[in-house]
Amino acid sequence: MNYRHFLILIPITLIVVGQSLAKVGTSYIDLSNFSIGHVFNIFIIVAFICLLLRGLVWLVLMRTFDLAFIYPFISVSYILILIVSYFAFDEVVTAGKIAGSCMITFGVFFISLAERRNKSKDRMNV
Repeated sequence: MNYRHFLILIPITLIVVGQSLAKVGTSYIDLSNFSIGHVFNIFIIVAFICLLLRGLVWLVLMRTFDLAFIYPFISVSYILILIVSYFAFDEVVTAGKIAGSCMITFGVFFISLAERRNKSKDRMNV
């Protein structure tokens, strides 16, 4: 494991921060007195920047790693969003939400693991 593996944490962090800021920013939007100016508050602007940066970093990661290797790491954001929503937004996090997020994360992980094993077997047979 080298420094490039730590780059995988950047898009995960940017997803969680971006989505959390978007959540905060939408609380300032009054649908009964809506104007386009409300949509462009600082929280939403920074959220868009975070998500744009996440996309750019993701492009670098796709060039650096196999997609089957890096993609499962994004599912970690599901669990982190649950944690943030509970502590920052006082949202209800049920056992079902936790179990569902864990199942998605483990499911994607196992798919990726199987893909990597198949790929390594294919390399050995060449």
